[in-house]
Amino acid sequence: MPILSLAKDYSPVIIYYPRNEYHSKSQNWSVVSDKKGNIYFGNNDGLLEYDGFNWKMHKHPNTVNTRSLYYDAENDRIYSGHYEEVGYWERDIYGNLGYTSLRDKIKQEYLTDNSFWSITKQDSIVYFQSFSAILSYNESSNKSKLITHHGALLFLGKVNEKIYSKSGGLGIIKIQNESFDALNLKDSISSSTLRFYLDHQDGVIVGSAEHGLYLLKDKKLKEWNPTSNDLLKTQNINCGVRLKNGNYAIGSISGGLFMLDNNGNILYQINQHNGLENNTVLSITKDHQENLWLGLDNGIAHIIINSPLHYRVDKKNIPYSIYSVIEHQGYCYLATNTGLLYAKAESAKHLNFSDLKLMPEFNEHIWKLDVIEGELLCGSNNGLYVIRNNKAISISGKSGVTDFSLTRHKEKKYLIASTYNDLYVFLLNNNKWQFKHSIEGFSGTCRLIEIDNYDFVWLSHEVKGLTRLKLDESFKKILSSKSFGIKDGLPSNYHLDIFNANQHIVISTDNGLYTFDHIHNKIVPFAKLNRILSPSERINNIMSDDNNHLWVVGDRKISLIKSDIDSVYIKQNYTIEEHFSLTDKFQSLTTGGSNTYFCLDNGFAMINKDYHRSEIKDELFFTKVEIQQSPYKNPVLLPLQPKSKINLKKNRSNITFSFNTKFIKTYKPIFQYKLTPEQNQWIDLKQGNTLSFQQLETGNYKLYIRFMNESGEYSDEISYRFTVLPLLLSYTYIPIGLVLIVLSITLISVATYKKRTSKIKVKHNKQLKKKEHLVEVLKEEVKRKELENLENKLTISTNEILKRDEAIGAIKNELTKAYADLRGRFPQKNYKKILETIELQMVNSEKDRSNFEQYFMASQNRFYDKLKQDFPKLTTTDLRLCALLKMNLSSKEIATYLNIAHRSVEVSRYRLRKKLDLDPETSLLHFLLKY
Repeated sequence: MPILSLAKDYSPVIIYYPRNEYHSKSQNWSVVSDKKGNIYFGNNDGLLEYDGFNWKMHKHPNTVNTRSLYYDAENDRIYSGHYEEVGYWERDIYGNLGYTSLRDKIKQEYLTDNSFWSITKQDSIVYFQSFSAILSYNESSNKSKLITHHGALLFLGKVNEKIYSKSGGLGIIKIQNESFDALNLKDSISSSTLRFYLDHQDGVIVGSAEHGLYLLKDKKLKEWNPTSNDLLKTQNINCGVRLKNGNYAIGSISGGLFMLDNNGNILYQINQHNGLENNTVLSITKDHQENLWLGLDNGIAHIIINSPLHYRVDKKNIPYSIYSVIEHQGYCYLATNTGLLYAKAESAKHLNFSDLKLMPEFNEHIWKLDVIEGELLCGSNNGLYVIRNNKAISISGKSGVTDFSLTRHKEKKYLIASTYNDLYVFLLNNNKWQFKHSIEGFSGTCRLIEIDNYDFVWLSHEVKGLTRLKLDESFKKILSSKSFGIKDGLPSNYHLDIFNANQHIVISTDNGLYTFDHIHNKIVPFAKLNRILSPSERINNIMSDDNNHLWVVGDRKISLIKSDIDSVYIKQNYTIEEHFSLTDKFQSLTTGGSNTYFCLDNGFAMINKDYHRSEIKDELFFTKVEIQQSPYKNPVLLPLQPKSKINLKKNRSNITFSFNTKFIKTYKPIFQYKLTPEQNQWIDLKQGNTLSFQQLETGNYKLYIRFMNESGEYSDEISYRFTVLPLLLSYTYIPIGLVLIVLSITLISVATYKKRTSKIKVKHNKQLKKKEHLVEVLKEEVKRKELENLENKLTISTNEILKRDEAIGAIKNELTKAYADLRGRFPQKNYKKILETIELQMVNSEKDRSNFEQYFMASQNRFYDKLKQDFPKLTTTDLRLCALLKMNLSSKEIATYLNIAHRSVEVSRYRLRKKLDLDPETSLLHFLLKY
């Protein structure tokens, strides 16, 4: 897995990909990005491609290492330089990347013993640089030319359509129209190792390995920023790129990465001490989202400097989960699972993590931290405290305050708090909270407490469920109590969380959000919110920002929702970068102060107000379409943009689509699809960017794909049309030429036959019958062995699926039982992760079932077709059941295989007998064995 780290004082996300992640050699000499956002690395193994989901190595036909890359956006080509070889890569109509060598266009003497270290392009001329020559290739004339071989030649760089290089004998040269001019600079800098050239409003930034950064203007070189150069000239700078905001990213051989502003001042450095896994930066590029990709001497780094969220994470100083971030009276407070941390800070954004101290009164879990009526209150395992002048003062005298909620009555303000055993009431007296009394008639625990605008007190417990109390005017006695669960319209009696969303009680369940309808006095689905939120994601927290805005927190996505009189809609979505995790439930979000904070393990995230959204429209496209023929044959590729109708044979209708978005996301996008006419509703693709359909029925199909972007908006749809032909018709497309050839051969054979004598005919017929008999015997023997082999594979496949499903089912049941027995002590986040792993194994089982059906169809020739012919009303589910019955599986084994109840199998068998019109005395198994 990629390794994540952060710079200490500044916090761009650094994602490190080691070689065992991308499965190639360590060194990555060059890096480029194409117009679809894919990243390519010049690796010692070849051309390495990453599309945000998968890594793929493209091996060069004749050589191994790739030293240099250049992306030609005009022709959508990737030019590459190797040892004694140059050429380019292009995609065909199927999406495959293929290589074209330019070796035969160049004289052998300029290739021998040379590696090509840099490439650039001007107009239609591509330039290749080795240390002994600079060559050009004219795309229009398809011819190559030697530009110069004067002295030792260094790296090419293009600035404002002008190409620069350095000659050992001439110094800096400028190349244009397949010729060059020496600038004739008289200084020691131009004779040093010059490695890159970057644009600047005052000229050209020149990177020297020995002297740092210099500014070239009017054929003169001067030191750009002497203060920064004092450090840079000792770091052996190697590569660089300019960002849209005017900053510069400079990679070095010994010092990692330096970020500079437009005046050359060093903003920060990232190296092995504060986040980078390797100090040697061999190559650098920026992607369409202004984030950086580094090719390292050992691995690859993705540095996210332009993200909708600004991350502050420090595993060294905060080795805990953060549950709340509060700014109060010039200090910043962090509630954690091991106590309360605090430090003097203007805001959490400017907090120095190394300044944090642990408040001595707290050394256990902090349940809630919030400012109520100007007082900072802290609910912990030791009770309820008020924090004044960084001193914790107990105001409850009781342990285990888990939550508290504000209410008003007769111009007085009260706080009702939930504890491990009771409910307590606090009164605001002279702007200070004081314990008043406990509520009579209540005994037990609850985790969350909310008070609605009808003064009902709502309590939720992960295991005990949901309860509503009505208190008397003194908040001392319970007038009524009611529990809610399945009988009241909720999908479960347990794991019900409550939140107050602008005076609406919201109940979060595994099946969406619910609310209480006071007019009809019942619980109903919260239709307005459910309609705009993802149905597959559990809501862990809801918080009001003001009267018109809500923050809704899921497992990875946070939505800012605006509620107008006539509508409720998502104003902005924020997705947590995939290598971070929101803390488990409840106070995972804090509003107020200078920002809104999303609590993470080991830190927090906040909205990046300087985020630069890409002006390039994000798009969706197909990357591969293939037909799976059988488990032991290679798939057949189909055109990504077919110019003619795509027809699939009925027995070759297993089709797989791969697709992607235009840019590599800092989060995995959620794709949706629908296949008409079978599906009319959009379906979420739970993971990945690949979708398969198997054993489709005859008909015309159209697949639609879309995804949701970071703003909560759906992308434009893409589609793919194809037709599944009837089995008989799929074999009738015989070319006319072949028919004529066969017909001609037949006529010639008949004419020849008539000329032969009867004696020769008899002899010939005898010999022919002998040979035919021998051929038939051999065919039968081959067919018998093939069927035995397929049947063995079928039996093994079925047994493996049954054993695996039984084991997975048993593990899932034991996990669910253990989770219920622990009654909330087992973290739900870990429980969900384990369940996701189990569900992934279920997906693998589906693939195995697909292989089973392919083996079955191969071993049982036309079994499905014969059944469908005799009984047209049989569904795909019926046919699958028939196949399993013919395998002589019991109802219990079928239930395990299909992951359904035993009773459901019995019902399906009964319905199948009716469709087959079998009388009670006829054995279903014996009947199916006839086919």
